[in-house]
Parts: sequence; structure tokens; C-alpha cells
Amino acid sequence: MSTTAQTVLWEALYSLLPEAQPGWSSAALADLVNERLELRLTQRAIEHWWETEGLKHEPWMLTSLAKKRTRAGRWFVKSVAPAFSRYSSAEQCWQGGVRRIAHANRALYQVYLHGARGKLYMRCFERPPTAGDYQEILSKLPQPAVMVFHGALFSASQELTQWLSRQEGLTLVAVPANLGL
Repeated sequence: MSTTAQTVLWEALYSLLPEAQPGWSSAALADLVNERLELRLTQRAIEHWWETEGLKHEPWMLTSLAKKRTRAGRWFVKSVAPAFSRYSSAEQCWQGGVRRIAHANRALYQVYLHGARGKLYMRCFERPPTAGDYQEILSKLPQPAVMVFHGALFSASQELTQWLSRQEGLTLVAVPANLGL
């Protein structure tokens, strides 16, 4: 992939979200690069680039936890399964998180989301995401929805806690920090 294409990709990941999407998908990034640079990159080419840059994140196999007699299994049965059972469509059940990625060339914090069938969406930051960043991302989820989220203590932000309490169509399930997912 050319340096110019990679520059466009990084600029997009660090910029505002695509309209009506909670993050950048491989399809949206391919469309953006192809439109700007008149290329023919595929979604798979973007996903390979994600892998080389350490951005690829696989969804957790949450439902497999239901049969495990572990702390993670008890958490799933008590917290996640009841939330998921309220939603009939796979498009309403999301996983996500935030992580710092040790990258050789840039400061990199990534918010990643997995939608139906594990489709990956992301947004990147040079600093830890703020309450406003999370609000922007979560507000673009199709609602009603449930989000299982790892890596951020939303209750530490009064602004975010208040905002989440007003979101009638969004249920947030926090993954305990030491759960080991």
C-alpha cells in the first residue's frame, strides 16, 4: 500500500467519524481512499493494513463463557446474557473497548467496536479518549442496543455517567478490568 494511501487512512482514523457510523469500518476506509486517490483498494486490503499496524482486534467469544464455571462465566450469565436477551437482532448487540497500542511512529489510543458478525469499527486518538469522544461514538450506535465495553471506567466521569443515564435506548455493560478477556 502506498505511503499516500496510508496517510489518508491515518488521517481518517484520527479524524471525525463517518456519517451515521460509530467508527471507521474497512469498507468505509476503502471507499474513502478509493474516492480520494482514485484507487481500487478492497476491504481485505484495509484489513491486512490494520493487521500490519496492530489495529486489528478480534471480537470475544462471549457466548462461550455461558458454560464456563469461572468468574468470567458467572459475569456473562449475570450481566451480559440478560442484557443480550432483551434484543432480538444481532445488530443491536455490540462489543467494544479502548486500548493503548504501542506503535513505533505515533501515539495511539484505539476505540474499537464489533457489530453484527464481528464487523470491526474503530476510531483512533493521540491521547486517551475523553467523555465527549465516547459520547460521539456511542451516540452513533443503532438503538436500541446493548454495548459490552472493556477498558474504560465510565463511572469515573460524571459527565459521561449523566449522559449514559439519559440514553434510554442504550444499555452499557462494563467488562471488569481483571476479567481476562
